Amino acid sequence: LWASQTDGYENFQTGTYDDSSLRLSINSDNIIEWILGRTQLFVGTLGDEWVLSGGDSLTPVTPTTVLARRQTGFGSRNGIDALIASDSIMYLQRQGRKLRELEYSLEADAYKSTDVTLLAEHITEGVVVQIAEQQQPEPIVWCVRGDGELIGLTFNKLQNVYGWHRHVTDGEFESVAVIPTEGEDRI
Repeated sequence: LWASQTDGYENFQTGTYDDSSLRLSINSDNIIEWILGRTQLFVGTLGDEWVLSGGDSLTPVTPTTVLARRQTGFGSRNGIDALIASDSIMYLQRQGRKLRELEYSLEADAYKSTDVTLLAEHITEGVVVQIAEQQQPEPIVWCVRGDGELIGLTFNKLQNVYGWHRHVTDGEFESVAVIPTEGEDRI
């Protein structure tokens, strides 16, 4: 994992200053599939999920404070980025059949990965090939299956809502995009 110098996006010369570039090898034999920044840096590889931090959520990541911790070992689908939906990190598991929510567990003092397809495992039978997130008017994670069907997960963590639905048409869906507009997101 490489990160450029602060305010020097083409400068990858390493150093020990807080704004120096960063070069880090995490203890994983898997390639990185996605990276998301929140209060910490979340990294999904083909075989596991990691959190990079400065030691705690208040300390920034610098060349001298960076700490990489493996959180789960489910792995992420090749070529599919994770996304943030209803303030949760959602990613597609390696095989393309399970959508997972990465969330902090106070009891374990670590992040856990919950299978949000558990109650509707049949919904992803065609293997998911793309995901996108709609925020308004309702939070929905849209998924395009490899067989051309569009499925959605209406997802509102605060209200404990997880509802899967299929959308069938005369043709096939190849891709999905979410475009924010005034009042609501357009699919």
